[in-house]
Amino acid sequence: MSKQLLNKYTLKFEGNDLYENIRIYYERFGRSDVYNHTLEVVEQTRKLSIHHSFDIKACELGAYLHDIGRVVDYEDIVQLCFESGHEIIDGEGDVPSILHQIASRIIASSVFGIQDERILSAVECHTTLKKNPSEVDMVVFLSDKLSWQDEEYMELVAELNEKSKVSKEKAIAHYLESLHAKRRELKCYHKWSEEAYLYFHTLNDCYVD
Repeated sequence: MSKQLLNKYTLKFEGNDLYENIRIYYERFGRSDVYNHTLEVVEQTRKLSIHHSFDIKACELGAYLHDIGRVVDYEDIVQLCFESGHEIIDGEGDVPSILHQIASRIIASSVFGIQDERILSAVECHTTLKKNPSEVDMVVFLSDKLSWQDEEYMELVAELNEKSKVSKEKAIAHYLESLHAKRRELKCYHKWSEEAYLYFHTLNDCYVD
């Protein structure tokens, strides 16, 4: 595997504090804005833990790392993912920004040394989700959506908040339903999102409105 591009996005850290190094990494690549969003996702993870029991440490770390791939330049991201062994899925090449979730996994593993597959999987699918998701997958995915603050998402976020108090699965199913309903309007309706929608729709009918 070529590491030319990966080397471009690798830093050597002076300290051993993982969370501080994550902050430094964002700052070094000029993405403090993404780091601020990351903190909001972490906060949503903590709020979910009030109503649900899950491995908070794994989910928090997934939240801290979920968008780390956004440091990768637009013109580099397809090549970085390809060089690291990701098989480009239909639509990803047309909307490269969706690959930031794959780049995040690559950086979490290669730069920050994360080996826990639960965390890496959650980072890898935090935008799209995937079929048969783990609990960490679901928490990081939902926390990301609950953190959205743009006016166009306010109604949806409010709905997700209410449903998440009952069941995180119910909230996720509602989001996937809304995404599926507007799939023809999207530049990329990702294969993993469609598979997640079908998974919740066919195997978890009690979660679908």
